[in-house]
Amino acid sequence: MTEEKKAKHWQWEKGKAPRSPGRPLGSKNKIKEDFLRDMLAAWEKDGPAIIQAALAESPVQVLRIFAGFIPKEEEHKVELSLKDVIESAERRVTELRMNVRGDDNGRTVN
Repeated sequence: MTEEKKAKHWQWEKGKAPRSPGRPLGSKNKIKEDFLRDMLAAWEKDGPAIIQAALAESPVQVLRIFAGFIPKEEEHKVELSLKDVIESAERRVTELRMNVRGDDNGRTVN
């Protein structure tokens, strides 16, 4: 045999199978399915509260995430300008900050 035709040390020789069959079929998908099922359960339980907490903490980041869900081909259908979205986000941030600091009478609002 010439050097080129010899099997490399990481290749199987022709006609010889590996000792173990490798990862069982479907095991990779099972992990993904289990993860997604757990995430769905957590979302169904706490999703709205998570959104509200995220909006209070970082409304601009939440807007970016939501914008990522809009399909590219539908972007032209949105009639709001970026300026409108930013102004709306700034108003919401101001409202949330007022709720955290308290109302005009100095009382904390929850």
